[in-house]
Amino acid sequence: ENLTLAKKNGLVVLLTAPSGELAHRLLYRNDRPLLEGADAVAKLAAIESRRREVWATITNKIDTSGLSPLEVSELVLHSYREWTAS
Repeated sequence: ENLTLAKKNGLVVLLTAPSGELAHRLLYRNDRPLLEGADAVAKLAAIESRRREVWATITNKIDTSGLSPLEVSELVLHSYREWTAS
């Protein structure tokens, strides 16, 4: 429901990365309640599995693997420019 509303009102960009990389990025964070406990990689994979069908409906996807925040922001900006030009 939220995704449908977001798509009607703006650009939606899905930022992706493998579960292992996400777990590494969040290694020292303690503000992610869905990842509390031992195996963050397994929890992230389970979350992805549950959401995969909905995420498949998002046209704009960016694989952030190995990218810096600046590189990701440049790709998001590029997606935005293409979206506003169409």
